[in-house]
Order: sequence, then structure tokens, then C-alpha cells
Amino acid sequence: MQRLSSDASFVKIPDCDPNANGGPCGMDSCTRTIVVRPASTKTIDIPKETKVIKTTVMITPPSTRVIEVPEVRKTMSKRVMITPPTKERIEIPAITETVQRTIYTNETFNTINIPYQSMTFSKRLMAIAITTRAIETPN
Repeated sequence: MQRLSSDASFVKIPDCDPNANGGPCGMDSCTRTIVVRPASTKTIDIPKETKVIKTTVMITPPSTRVIEVPEVRKTMSKRVMITPPTKERIEIPAITETVQRTIYTNETFNTINIPYQSMTFSKRLMAIAITTRAIETPN
């Protein structure tokens, strides 16, 4: 069996009596699509995009002129020491203030005497080891 490509097709003429029809009975044909003219390309014009950019330019040349700026005056004062420093002690009285604070606590310590209780336990032990013996029982 032969496989056809994707561009081919298969046509089969059904079985018929060759004496009655006189045509090609039981024949089959294979058709295939081929390219007669090669693919062509078409060139199209894409319109260009434009943008307007504005800039500010100086038409006349720059000029210089003198502007009077009024002066600002400020008087500064400064303290300076005329006599040399001394090591004299000056007593500065202390200012004291009494602060009282009250603290509340919930903690209490009470000593409670609990009476001493005791109990005596006794235990019985076997002095002889446990033995087994067979006893005959009547039926």
C-alpha cells in the first residue's frame, strides 16, 4: 500500500460490468496538487510616523547689566573675659524635697501548726515455702 502526501487524493471507480458500460470499471486514480506558479511577494508602503518637537532658542544675544543689591548689616555682640578665671569655691545651697510612697502588698505569711499523724502497718509473711502435693479425690 502506498501512502499519499497531504496534497494528494485518491478516487476509485466502483466495480461494474465492462460489457454493459464499456468504461474503465474497477480502475482507480490518484490525483495530486502541484504548484504551477511560485509564490510571489508584494511590497506595500507603511506610512511613517512623525512627531513635532518644539525647542526654545535665543534670538538676540545675551546682554549684561549691573543691578544694585542693597547691603544688609547686622550688629554682632560677644562677651569676653577681662580678668583671668579664679578657683574660688562658691557654696550653692542644696534644695531637697521629701517624697512619700505608699506600697500595697497582698502577701501575708502565717504559720499554721499541722498535728503529726502516724499509722502502724503490719504485714504477715510465710516462714515456710509453698509446696504442692497430689491429693487423691474419689470419683
